[in-house]
Amino acid sequence: MNNTKVKHCESKRPAVMSPLAAEAQRQSLSKASAHRVLVIDDDEFICRALESQLRAAGISDLTITSNGPEAVRLLNESKMYTLIISDLSIPKVDGIQLLRLISVRQTEAAVVLISASGRRLLASAEDLARTRGLRVLGALEKPIRADDLQRMLSTFEEAARPSAKPAGPLPSAAELRTAIEGDEIQVYVQPQLEAHNGALHGVEALARWYSPSRGVVPPANFVPLAEETGLIDELTELMLRRSVAVCGNWNRAGLKTNISVNVPITSMCRLNLPDTILMLAERHGLEARQITLEITEGGFMQDPVRSLDVLTRLRLRGIGLAIDDFGCGYSSLQQLKRMPFNELKIDCSFVMAMFKDRESYSIVKSNLDLGHELGLRTVAEGVETREHWDALRELGCDLVQGYHIARPFPAAQLTLWARDHLK
Repeated sequence: MNNTKVKHCESKRPAVMSPLAAEAQRQSLSKASAHRVLVIDDDEFICRALESQLRAAGISDLTITSNGPEAVRLLNESKMYTLIISDLSIPKVDGIQLLRLISVRQTEAAVVLISASGRRLLASAEDLARTRGLRVLGALEKPIRADDLQRMLSTFEEAARPSAKPAGPLPSAAELRTAIEGDEIQVYVQPQLEAHNGALHGVEALARWYSPSRGVVPPANFVPLAEETGLIDELTELMLRRSVAVCGNWNRAGLKTNISVNVPITSMCRLNLPDTILMLAERHGLEARQITLEITEGGFMQDPVRSLDVLTRLRLRGIGLAIDDFGCGYSSLQQLKRMPFNELKIDCSFVMAMFKDRESYSIVKSNLDLGHELGLRTVAEGVETREHWDALRELGCDLVQGYHIARPFPAAQLTLWARDHLK
């Protein structure tokens, strides 16, 4: 990781793009003439560099302002921009105020944030912009590197396009109930490998809904619906039954492995849950230790007494317990101390960003250290490159999971995947 400090005066250097990079940008923005771009920055040299690159990309409708009140006026006008590049430090109006206005007036615009105020402040502003629902291409610290800007602009065509409208209304509770009672909810899996040697440790089970009338329904469109309509327990029970059953099939086919199933806190408060899972395991020939329940940390405070009762009984019977998305909840350390987890899953957002900023790298490292100090198995989600895997192995991570290993696929294909990929 590069810790070299750059003098503030270097922000006066205009970004220079190589001919090859410029050609790549022109190709990626072949339709750029249809876009309207607003640049807000009081640094004349930065503005000239941005204008040069944007003009070279074929953008003709380009407005540049270095004045805060003028930027406010432009954003309040009826003209809609498809890309807004904004500094965080503008005379008379700060960048946070501008983000607030953009989120109200220019919600279809893609946004690039730039600043010389420091990387941590820039990252906070980027998080704020995303929280406000803006499509953020990225954040650049001054002095701007041309390659970084080019990479962001290369995704401009896709990111600046208005959000796709749903093909139809969202599914109803009745449709979801039919799907749960029928054969529409399927089990997909994503492998989890031993970080040190690549051996298959197990898989995470993931719900997929294939509707005869709607086609594929994304989990984001039916899991919240299940929670809101009280169907989450039925959905969870279905996933537990089918996941344990398919793991039993793998056992009988000669592939003995483990399976993790996501369980919401509402289900964790059911006092009969340990007995239900043990009955399923016995029915399908599994050992209790082959099953792990993944619980998101943020929900425990709803009913800590019942949660602790159920979780403790599960661990006493040998069922694994993973605290999922660690670091994204509200009381991580307190829950980790009180609840009998044996596995800690580091949220994919930190893993995917571990080479982009020191904070994410430090969070990953400290969580791994914490997990090992507490005697927990550690799992890193979001492993998208070999570099991620290598770094995590060096940091002592136990298990890795992510697109670099495999995208989720139907559970019935695991034995074939293992044969083809685990030489």
